[in-house]
Amino acid sequence: MDKRHFVRVRTDAETRVTYLGQNIPGAIHDLSVNGMFFLTSSGVPLQEMIEVEIALPLSAPEPSVKVRGKVVRVEERGIGVHFAMELGAYRLLKDMVAKIMEEESGIDS
Repeated sequence: MDKRHFVRVRTDAETRVTYLGQNIPGAIHDLSVNGMFFLTSSGVPLQEMIEVEIALPLSAPEPSVKVRGKVVRVEERGIGVHFAMELGAYRLLKDMVAKIMEEESGIDS
């Protein structure tokens, strides 16, 4: 049974993930307003906090959004991350996900 309450979208947005001051190489597999699955071979332990910076589209009011996230799933191909964020970051991610969904469906706003 799927516990997700938010739509997940695929994106190739430039992303920087940092754990204990070290950059973690990888890429977003999918993104939602409250989390992401990050493809990486670097072992970040379950329940650890990471820093995430996601580049936003050029139309966004900010160049990127920075959030903290907790690793809630660890798989061979990557990690599931749940975001802990302030309202401003939530709104930026919500707008980004909505824009990606519009582009995928071919609908102009």
